[in-house]
Amino acid sequence: MEETVVSKRNMIDTVLGVLKKHELVFVANTGMNADIVLIKAKLVVADGKETFDRRTLGTTKGKNQKYDIMVNGTYKICNSGFAYGSAINDENIKESFNYSLSDIKKGSERNVYDRCMTIASSAIPFETILVSDYNLPTGHLAAQAIANKDFFLLMDAPGKIIEEGKSTKEEMITIYDVIIKILKERMDKMVTNYKDENSEFFTEYHNARKIGGRGHTPPPIPPVPPSE
Repeated sequence: MEETVVSKRNMIDTVLGVLKKHELVFVANTGMNADIVLIKAKLVVADGKETFDRRTLGTTKGKNQKYDIMVNGTYKICNSGFAYGSAINDENIKESFNYSLSDIKKGSERNVYDRCMTIASSAIPFETILVSDYNLPTGHLAAQAIANKDFFLLMDAPGKIIEEGKSTKEEMITIYDVIIKILKERMDKMVTNYKDENSEFFTEYHNARKIGGRGHTPPPIPPVPPSE
């Protein structure tokens, strides 16, 4: 989450901590207690949005890992296949596998995927000799088919998820802004009415509101007249 989102959430959590500490002060205040329940309910929704936002990062990382597995596996096929083509002096076979690692990665993700599929398919007729004589690992083509499929399933996912993630973060910010409006327009004013009878509660609450609450200035506590 961005810093502004974090600061808003920190402020809200700190305020709720102060309200919990002093809950006996306003135990009979129906309005304040109803707003606390409402704020907590909205935080449950926000927490669900945050969980989704974190998951998008994991999906993107997973896609990158699948890409590397697919490309590196294809490169192994190219090395073995080109060596075989050279050994039997077959230019067509050599050309089918004449790719460096950077060659395999050229173009869009779709281009790379299609290239890996083509190279793997080209190796199927020669699998036995590539494994026995040209250092292609046993079962590599089967593993490559799985690697290609795994990447294909994630190929378009991160782009979609990033867009959804942006929307989710905006929704999270909106929820926090609604909570802050409840604090500003209702809770701040109700707590201020307790400043005479419980200045500790009043001060701790407004100090909590200043954590991430840019521009919040608590009402002043009237000075205590000197005793005669």
